Amino acid sequence: MTTTIEILNPTFARVSGQELRKAPFPRLEEGTKVRIGFLNNQKPNTQELLALVESGLREHYQVESRTFFKGDAAHPAPPEVIEELSRFADVAVLATAD
Repeated sequence: MTTTIEILNPTFARVSGQELRKAPFPRLEEGTKVRIGFLNNQKPNTQELLALVESGLREHYQVESRTFFKGDAAHPAPPEVIEELSRFADVAVLATAD
């Protein structure tokens, strides 16, 4: 069985309301300390995917991480979860894996 992982690098971010603006993320130097918030939607295999992403990031950066759970895959994350994630993280990683 072959596993395929697709990593997307978004170039836009939602800022206020429905407005979108270009929001490039600066390239980090090797060994940089970075706090990463992982948002898990609790679909099957998501935790395994996030662990794989974290492992790869730890090969290049000093990672402090925390996983946040949004409740379920059918609904958006509650505002309080997004707020807590944004207070903790320099970078947020959102992933889904079925």
